Amino acid sequence: MTAHEQHPLIRYPTDYTFKVVGPGEDRFPDLVRSIASRALGRILHATDVRKVRPSRYGTYLAVTLAVALRGESERRAVYHAFWDCEQVLFYL
Repeated sequence: MTAHEQHPLIRYPTDYTFKVVGPGEDRFPDLVRSIASRALGRILHATDVRKVRPSRYGTYLAVTLAVALRGESERRAVYHAFWDCEQVLFYL
């Protein structure tokens, strides 16, 4: 490896955590899981939603979703799917 080459920041396969913020509706965690499932082409289960935190006044929910990713293309596909959803206000 030359001095200009870098090691990949993420080594695949890996367990990856997405954090997604949206409206404080009970169905939002299921929507997040559904979006990621469609993007990955496989079923994600309710247990993949690791944490749901409401904002101080309950206006928003922060959802933590843990997913096993096989490669960078899967990670990008999920982020792109979140970008396309109007209900998703913010994601990391």
